Formats: sequence, C-alpha cells, structure tokens
Amino acid sequence: LHSFGDQLWAAGTRVEVPDLGLPDLPQEIQEYSEEPEESPALEENKDGGDSNDNTTATADDNNQNQESTTAVVEEKLADLNVKEEPENLDPRSDSEKMDELLSNAFLQAWKTSAKKIDFPILTSNFFRLHMVPQAPPGQTLDPKKSSHKKLSKFLARMEKKGIIKIKELQKGVESIMSVNMEHEDIRSHRVVKHEQIEEPFEQEVVLPCDRDYEPPKIVELRTVNANVSKLFSALGVNKGDGLTGSQVREHLVKYVKENNLQDPNNKAVVKLDPVIAGIVLGKGENDVVTMKWDELNMRVNNKMSDGYSLEFPGYKPQVYKGKLEPIDLRTATRSGNKKVTLITNLEIFGID
Repeated sequence: LHSFGDQLWAAGTRVEVPDLGLPDLPQEIQEYSEEPEESPALEENKDGGDSNDNTTATADDNNQNQESTTAVVEEKLADLNVKEEPENLDPRSDSEKMDELLSNAFLQAWKTSAKKIDFPILTSNFFRLHMVPQAPPGQTLDPKKSSHKKLSKFLARMEKKGIIKIKELQKGVESIMSVNMEHEDIRSHRVVKHEQIEEPFEQEVVLPCDRDYEPPKIVELRTVNANVSKLFSALGVNKGDGLTGSQVREHLVKYVKENNLQDPNNKAVVKLDPVIAGIVLGKGENDVVTMKWDELNMRVNNKMSDGYSLEFPGYKPQVYKGKLEPIDLRTATRSGNKKVTLITNLEIFGID
C-alpha cells in the first residue's frame, strides 16, 4: 500500500494531490458539519458564571445532540443503499476451472452414456458424443482453455492415472482401447443430472423458391367416365373421380353384394345384371350371364379412363386425366452443328 508523499511518490512526477473540495453529502450531514452555535450556558460561563449545574446540563445536551445527529447520518447512509461490489469467491484461474469441467465430464461419461460402449472408440468421437453432453447448461468444454491445451494431453493424463488405455491404431489417430470401471475416481464420482434449458423455438420462414425440391407422390388412377358411370353413380362416385385399382375392386364387390349377384354355389363367379353386362360384354357375348371375379374386374378397369394424382409435400393431391408423361431428355442439332439438350415435361413435376 502506498500513500501520498512516500518514496514511490518521490521517485515519480511528484504531482500534488488535487483539491476537490468538500464531498457532496446529504443536507443533514452538511448542517451537522457546520460549527454549532454556542449555547446560552456557555455564554454565561464566559461572562463569569461558574455554576457546575449549568456545565453538566450543557454537556448532556451536547451528547444528546450528537447521538441524534449520528442516528440521522446512519439513516441517510442506509437510504443511499450503497452496495459494495461482490468479491470473487472463486480464486481459481479459468484454466483450473476448465480442468475441473473436463474431469467431471470425463468421469460422468463413463457412468452414463459411455457405460456400455464398444471398444475401440476414437478419442474424438468419445469427446464429441459422450463428454460434451455432460457439460453443465450454459458451459462448453474447450480443452484449449484448460492447462492441458489439447484433448490428447488430457486423455494421456487419464491414462497415466490408470483409468483408460489409449493406442494409436492409425498414424495420428488415437483410440480408447479399454476403461477400468473399478478405478477409484470413477467409483467415487457422483453423477449430476443437469436440467437442459429449452430455448424458445422460432420457426424460420422459408419461401417456396428457397425450399429444397421434394418429389411428389405419384399414384396411377382409373377415372370414372361415361362407360362406367351407371355402375359407380349407384355407389356415390361421380363422373370424373379418380380411383385406385384397389378402390375399383372394393366398389365392384360392394355393388355385387348389395344386389345379390354372387353365385351361391361358386363364390368366384358373379351373375351379370343389365348394368354390369352393358359395361363388360362386347359383340357376340349376349349369351354370357356369369363371369369370374378376376375377369370382371379386369374388364371394368379397361372401360375406365387413365388418370393420375400428384401430391406435393404440404399440398392436397391433385387429380389429372390421361397418362402421366415422363420427363423427356433428348439432344438436337442447331445451326452451326451446335448440340443442345432439350428437356420437356418438367413443369408437371413442379420443377422450374
């Protein structure tokens, strides 16, 4: 500790202490700092009065005034709410704190996520998958900020203590070969469960042009047309609706059952009513009154139109008539024997 006028001051520039005047104190303190007026008892003593009773009374009054003023000063200082800066209770350096974090994460990993790992395991994978998740919330493991400066040196210290065994299986690549789960450091370590702090999730707005392309879901359909409209209209399916192959068979089975068209002696045979016969029979087949299920289903499908549906992620399926044209790529020759590549039908699949 040095003060004004000591040898250190004399060896320097010898600057005088600036006069800053009186400090800014509360009004009560300033009034107290002023010279008090002399009491009438003192004036009487100056005039020649030597009464001991008056002197004693004056001393008592001064003591009371001093006590009351002291109480006022203490109250005002309390109102100022002056807070001293908290002292650093942890005298350790940052590297020592990081050493402790690494050691705790290392030991806790062997008692939690790395308890049943397969050996050998790369030291980098062990650090990333098992040690990093053991760090307390709001803190990260950084071997560079420790006294070891490198992860390899920290693990070498653990190997020297007899906790793990490390071997360089490839040049410059170290792996942990085994661990001594009976080591005193591991057995005495108490697992601390950290509560993960969930940060509020803000959904990022992505424009359609910035999204990664995802191909649509393509389904081949059979479209209800005039040829089969009488059959499907009785089942609540409108003209122009698209049905998959399995849906066509389900509607056909439903129609047959509702109209009792299945042969009771042979379940694989269906009796043809005028509606079905008008759809599936051709010229020269007027004498056909029954048909097997597979043949009936095939003929009904053949009478329907082609169609397909495209379902892009996030959108409802869209039904289209006709066959789905594939993407066509071909080369062509332009003037000057210049080769060009022509690509068509990209717009059907949502590719600009």
